[in-house]
Amino acid sequence: MSFWRVCPCCEEHMRFQSGWHGCPSVLSDKLLGWQAYLDGSEILGEEERRIGKRGGCITEADHPETYEQRVQAIQLANQPILDGFETWLRQSGLSEQTITDHVDNIRFFSRYLLLYAYSLRRLDEATEGAVYDFLEDWFPRKALWASVSSMKVYLASFKKFFKWMGATGLVAPAIVEDVLWTLKDDRNLFLSKVAE
Repeated sequence: MSFWRVCPCCEEHMRFQSGWHGCPSVLSDKLLGWQAYLDGSEILGEEERRIGKRGGCITEADHPETYEQRVQAIQLANQPILDGFETWLRQSGLSEQTITDHVDNIRFFSRYLLLYAYSLRRLDEATEGAVYDFLEDWFPRKALWASVSSMKVYLASFKKFFKWMGATGLVAPAIVEDVLWTLKDDRNLFLSKVAE
């Protein structure tokens, strides 16, 4: 997937594949349509809209509040998704503990997408690659509670979450299919990473 970015040193829109180009400036991924969604939802404040209209990038010269505002806006956008998932789990008749575990697991993944994957992505922008990277590398290394039993719960959480996201139309069916295939095909790999 390609992203449009505004390079602060080049001051022009450039199209890049995921990753950085040779510029030393700090760039932010900006999916086309993301800014319009947030503007229309009135999630962003006036300062964030001004920055978005200026080019949509965060540089080291910008105020630290700008990054914090973007993080807060994405957290606000993720909350209805988490609430909807929780409601769906309740309707399926699961126990309170199981519901809490699944929602907390996806909330933890949302923090990874937001703060650690260098992407500032919402839950509905998650990809199969992000799920794989989280389960194969980040979760086993960073979560103190990572174990075979906790990984099995995470696998179940992702399966339920992406099935729900697909059913509600929040993600494309192809993404759901890719994630479910990865969860099944790489299950033993994920379990071996936390067993080490």
